[in-house]
Order: sequence, then structure tokens, then C-alpha cells
Amino acid sequence: MNQQVIGLRIKQIRISLGKTLKEFGMEFSPSADKSNISKWESGKSLPSPSRLKRIAEMGNMQVADLLSNSLKKCPRCKYEGIEPDYKFCPICGLKVEV
Repeated sequence: MNQQVIGLRIKQIRISLGKTLKEFGMEFSPSADKSNISKWESGKSLPSPSRLKRIAEMGNMQVADLLSNSLKKCPRCKYEGIEPDYKFCPICGLKVEV
């Protein structure tokens, strides 16, 4: 399990929801402060199992998908966070192999 990959997914979910670190933290009960969210996103720590489940729900995925290590790298811009089911790089727009 690669904590940096998981952290990147957590960050992508938060950003896709248009939430700040503080707003994202308020989605949990009890709430998580923004320093905890930042540690998750940087791969320094992992959320508890109940919080992982909530994050997966917010990202419309299974916990197993959230914990998966299978990300692709864009050959053009070298972005390393492309989800396996994405057809285009979210950074430069290059079509990537599925």
C-alpha cells in the first residue's frame, strides 16, 4: 500500500468536491482538522478505517479502489496521478492508454 498514492486520491476527491481542507474535515464525525487532512494528502498518515470509508463514499468508489496502487503516468507532462479509468491526463489533456 503506497500512502502517497492514497493521499493523492484523497486530495483529488477533496478538490473535485470543491472543498477546502477545513470544509473537507467537517465531513467527518468527529471532524478532522486541516492538519490531519494535510497529513493524509501528503501520505504522512492514513485516515482511520471509518474515515477511509467516508472518503471512498465521497469519491463514489469502493475503499479497495481508494487503497489501490494502480495509477498511470502521463508521458507528456509526467503527472503521476492518473486514475486507471481516466482516458485523458487531467493536467495537460493528453489521451492516455487504458
